[in-house]
Amino acid sequence: MIGLSSIWPKLFFLLVFSGFLTAFIKTWSEVARKKAAATGKLLFFSAFFLLWAFMFIQLFVREALFHHDLSGLRVDTLKSVEVGTRSINAPEDISKVVRSLNEAQWFEVNHGGWSAEVPLILRFRSGTQRTYHVAWYQWGQGAVVISKSNFDDTGKRTSWSNGYAFCPLLPTVLAASGIELPREKTEPRTIQAEETGPRSWRSRILPIAIFGFFTLGALRFFLQLIKGETPESKTLRISDVQNAARTVLGLVIVSIIAAGFGLRLMYALFDWPDPTKLLSIASLSLALLGGGSFVVLRRFRRVS
Repeated sequence: MIGLSSIWPKLFFLLVFSGFLTAFIKTWSEVARKKAAATGKLLFFSAFFLLWAFMFIQLFVREALFHHDLSGLRVDTLKSVEVGTRSINAPEDISKVVRSLNEAQWFEVNHGGWSAEVPLILRFRSGTQRTYHVAWYQWGQGAVVISKSNFDDTGKRTSWSNGYAFCPLLPTVLAASGIELPREKTEPRTIQAEETGPRSWRSRILPIAIFGFFTLGALRFFLQLIKGETPESKTLRISDVQNAARTVLGLVIVSIIAAGFGLRLMYALFDWPDPTKLLSIASLSLALLGGGSFVVLRRFRRVS
């Protein structure tokens, strides 16, 4: 998804975040007024919410900073631009590359679709450098610019995504300088494995711990919803529309959270499957939602 269409997943997160934040503030307000007790379960779900919110908010912040860096590039601060093994040194050619990066659009990964990645290294006159990856994107007839935390460290530390950007003019600008982006489709993960070798278990521990915590927490709440162990679902009746709506909405939200973090946990453990594909997330979410809905419907019949 390119441009404005890539914003809707973030808007959905803000909607979900607003709902959780409202419940979080309301619950702890009751605790502060001594109308409710601070139980262990409340502390667990509060920690879950705060860490979940931190994980996503810092991801959005890093992506916003990535786009800010691209839009803030200036020709007079750059010494050269390297794409793969080729270098661009002429000021007029660097200027064209900078302008194409300044016009980068927001991009949300859906189904991959880009070719083999090559390093895009910006060398500044100050002596510093900034490394991205760039690849031809066949669906949008442009280039995808990829930012990760370990690109300047040759993959020696844990890789955290800083986001993606779409530059429609970049392939044309590079071609004018005699640089053609590879057009063959190669999985980025395969290239990284060849360049940096297999990841060590030490580099996997932190992602496994983080994603495992969120996956188990989401699945625990999912089971509580379908078993009727939450305040809303304990009184679940067909006539109780409000509690029924809350339970259904909770199942939808928790299914998406469990699927998203579960896929990332699997990738941290086995380097498979690709956790960025919306089709994988949607399929697993629908499977969880379908199973949970079946159990809830059976409870409906028993109660009624």
